[in-house]
Amino acid sequence: MQAYIQTVTILQGLVLYAKADGLGVGSVLVVDVEASIFKQNSIAVNDANIAAFNAIVQAAGYRTDIYASASWLGVYLTVPAGSGWIAAYPNTVTTDRYTNYNGWQFSSKVQLSGISGHFDMTQLYTNYYTAGTDKNAVISNSATTTITKVTKKSTKTVIAVDGIWGSATTLKLQQVYDMKYQDGKISKPSSLVKVLQKHLGVTQDGYMGPKTIKKMQRKLGTPVDGKISPRYSNMVAAMQKKLNAGVKPF
Repeated sequence: MQAYIQTVTILQGLVLYAKADGLGVGSVLVVDVEASIFKQNSIAVNDANIAAFNAIVQAAGYRTDIYASASWLGVYLTVPAGSGWIAAYPNTVTTDRYTNYNGWQFSSKVQLSGISGHFDMTQLYTNYYTAGTDKNAVISNSATTTITKVTKKSTKTVIAVDGIWGSATTLKLQQVYDMKYQDGKISKPSSLVKVLQKHLGVTQDGYMGPKTIKKMQRKLGTPVDGKISPRYSNMVAAMQKKLNAGVKPF
């Protein structure tokens, strides 16, 4: 029990340091599973520890993923398809591998012309690490966190289109709907949710229930299931795009 408390304290300190160092909410924090101590545990124990990491980091507004060797999959841990950063270094790279995951690190010794040293090299298969931005169009990592675009006429705050409803998305909603309190938080009940419900034409109880979510999904033209995925929600991403365009989504 004491070890668990110490681990939680360390993880809570991790997210505090991340925020203090300016790492934007919505960025990805990855649990690196390669220490020999993991081999002493069962898959169930390792998966539970990873779940604890995810819960604490996601509660702070960050996204999470798992980095692990391909040889460890199903042996020491479980990495669900559609997530994961998998490491496997073949002698030659002739075709994409591990395409069911977010990315494949295929070398740690790549040398680049004109640059000294060796570099890790990863092939991305999804837009998860680029926060919804086309992975093939990203030229910097600025789009993976909340950024500010400056023009001659004005300063426009742009939130990451990451499909995750975090504090930045809440704050943007509060600003677009000209709320009295703009703190990036949703209370229970929430005055912001009541405003959204008013525009949606549903009961204004201030709670984000299935009926409200379904109405939001229909309004935005995304799949309707009454749920908001904690990893990536099409509805939230569609809402974020409208917010970045300065348009009220509902």
